[in-house]
Amino acid sequence: MDLLPFPAWHLFPLDEYFEVKGHAAATRGRVAPVLTSRGCVNRCIFCSVPLVWGCWRARSPANVVEEIEWLVEKWGVEEVHFEDDNLSLDRERMKGICREMVRRRVEVDWATPNGIDVRTLTADLLEEMRKAGCYWLSFGLEHGDPLFRERMGKSFQPSHVKRIVKRAKELGIWTHAFFMVGWPWETKESLERTLRFAEEVGVDFATFFVVVPFPGTPLERLWEELGLDKPDLALHSQFHPQVDLETLRAEELGRWLEKASLRFQTRRLLHWFRSPGELLSRFKSVEEVRFFLRLVRHFAEEVVGRYG
Repeated sequence: MDLLPFPAWHLFPLDEYFEVKGHAAATRGRVAPVLTSRGCVNRCIFCSVPLVWGCWRARSPANVVEEIEWLVEKWGVEEVHFEDDNLSLDRERMKGICREMVRRRVEVDWATPNGIDVRTLTADLLEEMRKAGCYWLSFGLEHGDPLFRERMGKSFQPSHVKRIVKRAKELGIWTHAFFMVGWPWETKESLERTLRFAEEVGVDFATFFVVVPFPGTPLERLWEELGLDKPDLALHSQFHPQVDLETLRAEELGRWLEKASLRFQTRRLLHWFRSPGELLSRFKSVEEVRFFLRLVRHFAEEVVGRYG
């Protein structure tokens, strides 16, 4: 992959893109995406990545950091979003990227908005990532029921997740988790387990999505075997279910999604207000306080925009 040229950003009006709000409202500056690898070795039944990208292959740390330097020097980029589907699969490569950024004194903040596999993370890797500018990690935790995670091909130990989240927060990294609900075997009880798990694991923010059987995935085949209606992908919304399941109606699932988002973020805000010392200890500058306030406003506006 090192033979591939860097993206042709000169073909885009980048300054106009930098001004666009949305997810970028919750960032620290001029943002550019970087892809350090393609593909994934995992075979989660819901995921289309193996169909699109095939096997996992990666760029060298030096090549990755050269692109980041180029983005900073030529385009004035202040923040990088790693959009890999399995960024830290090779821990030593990930450490190499971080060490190379530190060695070259590449001063950018960076985040993983596409998610990072929590199973690949260790305390020492988190420390290297933080030194290199990481301030935000999104984890694909998917569901609160271990049997569901096993069925979808994404098992992990909750105790490991809690340790990683705790250490990340101690280092000053904001934590966020993705969850997916609306599985063929979903029930009201399993939904509650997911919301409870999201609260117990300790992440700062959480987003709850609707499961979609994308074409060609094992989940689509399962959907067909069960005789379930498929959602219209042309009208697809990540937050508004279209089809009824055997155990839940779309309307019920939609109400739960609204409740879960509001409950999770409301309780996190209450926790911070009741434990101001914990929150204040994570701020190292006035700019970080401003960023946090923008972040809270961003998530509040997203919830209102989806369900208000």
